[in-house]
Amino acid sequence: MIFGLIVFSIIRAFGFLISLDLYLDLRNNRYLFLMSGWISWFFAGLFPIFAHLTSDQFLSELFMLLNGMSVTLGAFLIVFSITGIFKTYPPKSVGIIITLLVIIPILFHLSGGNKLVGIISALFLFLSYFVVMILNTLVGKEFRLKVGNSYKWIILLRVVVTLQVLILSFTIFTGELYGLYDSTDVLLIILNYGMGTVLTLVFVILIIHFEHSAIVYQKNFLKDTLTHDIANILQIISSATEMLSVEQKSQEKSDLILKKSNEASKLINEIKDL
Repeated sequence: MIFGLIVFSIIRAFGFLISLDLYLDLRNNRYLFLMSGWISWFFAGLFPIFAHLTSDQFLSELFMLLNGMSVTLGAFLIVFSITGIFKTYPPKSVGIIITLLVIIPILFHLSGGNKLVGIISALFLFLSYFVVMILNTLVGKEFRLKVGNSYKWIILLRVVVTLQVLILSFTIFTGELYGLYDSTDVLLIILNYGMGTVLTLVFVILIIHFEHSAIVYQKNFLKDTLTHDIANILQIISSATEMLSVEQKSQEKSDLILKKSNEASKLINEIKDL
């Protein structure tokens, strides 16, 4: 179990570094949420280890509460960042959800202990995974255009998430604590953390592919839009210049306008071919 949690944290640290690199390159505030999500998930893997190592009951309970809180918060921030590629959300609504994700685990801990917090964390993970799985339906027709070949990773994600949900569901229905922190079922622990590791890797790869596909889509859209608009402007200039009845002394200026318009049109065609 501890080995699985350490592997989780290492992969999530790579997810954070990738997000940081994207932020430094593109300076999009959406990556701040993505980085925060990976940090939350990183500590989510460490808190149970801290709880296992301490002999203080209060600290152990506190670390497990922080585990449940950081799991749900990290899941929301990462899924929010992924869906944010395709949709925009009111900042106020995002702030309210983040606040609730901090408060709700505390309330459940006070009313039912950390086992109840673990169940709520698992249910929220189910919801987060489900949102990503149906992302194409939520976004609509533009989804396939924006993600391109990255769509195959959505299919793989659906397979892995389905297996992970089955494992988590079996864990909950057999009365085990979420995360199997006190379990002695070796096979179930291996399945849970093995599938969780694969799922985390798929999330990292999916984010990289989505970001790349979205950037390519935006560049192509911008290229097509700009070249189309500029071409229309040049067409008007050329047509107006040809229709002008100019004096002989202005003929050279008119010819220069036409020449430069034709050169600009050739450049637009070269840009389209990039």
